[in-house]
Amino acid sequence: MPEWEVIPFRPPKSLNFVIQFGPHQLTADDVWFIDEPDGERVGLRLFIRGLTKENEEALGGALFILLDNALGEYAVETQVGFIERLALPDRPEDHGLKPFRAIRTAFDRMQH
Repeated sequence: MPEWEVIPFRPPKSLNFVIQFGPHQLTADDVWFIDEPDGERVGLRLFIRGLTKENEEALGGALFILLDNALGEYAVETQVGFIERLALPDRPEDHGLKPFRAIRTAFDRMQH
């Protein structure tokens, strides 16, 4: 079909949205990160505001949607190594964490 454009993976998109998983919400502003080499891939430690054992599954699912929107599904599947989910400390900048909205830039830098 000449008028169709097939995109096999979700491309990166805007981070200006709210993900609702049951009673839980997640936005890009609720997540901070640390990136580090993981062999040929980039490992991510993702710090989530309000993460607890009780909501870890719901917020973890929302986090993957957020990550796919930030980097694109193909990059997440092929270029991201380990992903660790942790609770966000009160003052993330004091712990050397970066705001999630900067993840595209950091990821691109790590890939080159």
